[in-house]
Amino acid sequence: MNSRGARYTEQSIRMMLKRYTRLAGIERNITPHMFRHSFATYLIEEGVDVSCVQQILGHSSIKTTQIYIHIAAEKQAEILREMHREGG
Repeated sequence: MNSRGARYTEQSIRMMLKRYTRLAGIERNITPHMFRHSFATYLIEEGVDVSCVQQILGHSSIKTTQIYIHIAAEKQAEILREMHREGG
């Protein structure tokens, strides 16, 4: 909620992200979708049921949410590969 008690608009959130990334010295363009994507992937990685994640994100189709399961599995496989290289 903003100072007037209304919901933030997508544009106002984009502007805040741009301002704070610049102040932090981050040169990469960070978007609200990146936060949404990261949050959903984190929830899946932590074992939250996909139907709960679907509800949180407001997806009408479970198929849309299941994309995050694939992404989480890829990340786990990457970590295992890296650990295998370091240990072997």
